[in-house]
Parts: sequence; C-alpha cells; structure tokens
Amino acid sequence: MLFANGSFNRRAWLIGLGALTCLCSVAAPLSGQQPLEVKIEKPRPDGPDCCEGLGAEGSLDLRSVNRHWTIERSGSEAPGERLEVETKGRVTVRGTDREDVRYVVRMRLSGAAAEDRARDLFRKSGMVPVRRPDGGLLLALREPDCEICRFEARLEIEVPAGLPEVIVSTRAGAVDVASVGGSVRARTSGGSISMDRIGGPVHATTAGGSVRLGAIRGPVECETAGGSIQLQHGTGLAQLRTHGGSIRVLQVEGDLNAETGGGSIRVGRVAGALRAKTGAGDILIDQALGALMVSAGAGDIEAALLEGTRMRDSILETSVGSIVLSLADSLAFTLDANVHLARGGRGILSEFPAVEVRRSVARFGPASASAAGAVNGGGPVLRLRTEVGRIEVRKLR
Repeated sequence: MLFANGSFNRRAWLIGLGALTCLCSVAAPLSGQQPLEVKIEKPRPDGPDCCEGLGAEGSLDLRSVNRHWTIERSGSEAPGERLEVETKGRVTVRGTDREDVRYVVRMRLSGAAAEDRARDLFRKSGMVPVRRPDGGLLLALREPDCEICRFEARLEIEVPAGLPEVIVSTRAGAVDVASVGGSVRARTSGGSISMDRIGGPVHATTAGGSVRLGAIRGPVECETAGGSIQLQHGTGLAQLRTHGGSIRVLQVEGDLNAETGGGSIRVGRVAGALRAKTGAGDILIDQALGALMVSAGAGDIEAALLEGTRMRDSILETSVGSIVLSLADSLAFTLDANVHLARGGRGILSEFPAVEVRRSVARFGPASASAAGAVNGGGPVLRLRTEVGRIEVRKLR
C-alpha cells in the first residue's frame, strides 16, 4: 500500500516502480521484429571442470543463430616433428612464419534448445591436444555427447612452414593444405582435397570429391571414389586414380600413372614414362618424353613424342575411337599398327615413307588395315590398335 496510517509508503513505491520497469523491458521486443542473431556476452563461471583436457582458450561465449548454437575456440601448442589431425568437417592448414601450432575451431550445434543444455554440451567439446611418445602432436576433436543433436565443426590451423610432416583425417569435410615444407597425407570420407606449395610427398584420398593439386615437390599419390583430379606440377612419380571423373595434368617431371573409370585424361608435359587408362573418354597427351602405355575403352587418343624422347616399347589402344600419334622426325622406332574395322574407309595414314600400309577389303563387311615399318633404322616397337576407327602417324610440327 502506498499510504499506511495516513502517510506515504516510500518502500512500496520503489518496489512497484522496479516491477513496472522489468515488465516494460521484457515486453519491448515483442512490439518489433525479433533479431536474427543473439550474442551472449556474459560468460558464466564454468568451474574447474570446464574444458577438461581441451587446449582451448577463453570462456564459453555462445551465439544463438537461427536455432543453432555456435562457439569458437582457439589454442596453441608446440609443433614437434609431426602434426596429426583427427576431426569432423572442413580443415584448413596453412604454413606460416610462426613457431607454434595455432588452431581455431568453430563448432555448431542444433537440437539443444536451452542455453544451459548447449553450454553443458560445449563445455567438454573441442580439440584435444595429445603429445605422442615420439614428440609428434595430435589434435583430436571431442564431439558433444548428444545422440539427438546435429554437430558441425570447422578447423583452421597455422603451422610452421618448415614442419616435416602433416597428417589430416576428417569425416564429411573438405581438406585444404598450402605452404607446408614437408610431406602431407590427407584423408576425408566425403569432400574435396586441395593442396598447393607442398615441399614433400603428397598422399590424398577421398571417398567422394575432387582433388586439386598445385605445385608439389615430391611424389604424388591420390585417389577419389568419384570426382575429378587436377595436378599442376609434380617433381616425382605421380599416381592419380578416380573411379569416375576427368584427370588433368599440366606437368610432371617423373613418371605418370593416370586412371579413371570414366572420364577424359589430358596431360600437358610428362618427362618420364606415362600410363593412362580410361573406361570411356578421350586421352590427349601434348608432350611426352618417355614410353607410352595408353588405353581407352571407348574414346579417341592423341599423343605427341618430342625430340629427345627416350624411346621404349609403347602401346596405344582403344576399342572404339581414332588414334593420332605425332613423332619428331629424328626418332627411331618400329611401327606396328592395326585397325580391325576401318572407319570411313581411311584405315591407316602415315607420313613416314618407311611405313607400309596395307588395306584388306572383305567381300562382305567393312575393311581392315595394318601398317608396319622401321623408321630411321628401326628401334623400340610402337603398337597402335583400334577395333573401330582410324590411325594416323604424323611428323611432329
């Protein structure tokens, strides 16, 4: 009561005023549009058990965005001779001039409606640093213990540029590594893999996604269950395999093995031996300096052997398609070519006079053709085969 015993009650007046102020502050947002993002600035005292075993820095600063809870954590560790990463989601690794390993993990959680529940789940989630007996560093993701929640993570890591070895394994996410001086191994159960400016051997495996490799100073081995492969420059042996997708190689200074279950193969320049195989698709080799083992289930083949090529026995074959082989005029080789069913009646065409072309016309059915000859005195045998199509042997211009 504001008046008691005929006098003004000041305490009751202050209590009423406080209640009215609280009511207005709660009701005010209802009169306008709700904000899309709410940041919880005030950290709670999380106690001594907060983030046990985690290398995270800072307090549990959550954000609620469109019914998802998000949090960002960072940490740093001494590098050791090897960095291993076991996580979920996208991973980015960059070599820098820093002397430690610095990481930032961004986590997103849905299915925990209340802030208290989300905070409790995040409290023991994040990257767990483990020091291996040999001094290597392992960063392993600890996920929230919630069967009905959907959890996503994104990890960014900065490492010393001269780190000898990096190993990354992630589930359902892409991997991007650049500017690392040592070897790199990357594996993902679903996502693309990108690497560039790597100073050592590279091994990349994805259960589904493309692989893009830039400058690699060392051997390369990569495989994808479904997706394209691109390699800009490799200094050693390159082994590229996709179960379905195209393969593009700009330059390899060693041997090259390229295989696809279905898709085209294009090679710019290869200094060593080349093995290329596709179940269905064209194969184009701009500049080769070694032996060729090229096979297409269905598709055209076009290749060029340059001046100075280290000639070895080679074979180019396709079931359905044409073969066009260009050779430097000075190369010594022995040609053995055959077309079972000549396309368009042309059969085999040779620009080298030493090659003799023979054409056989069946009384009933299409013609076949064969060619043989020793060019510049003969040498390693070049076998060209197509079941249906034509063969052209040209002088390189």
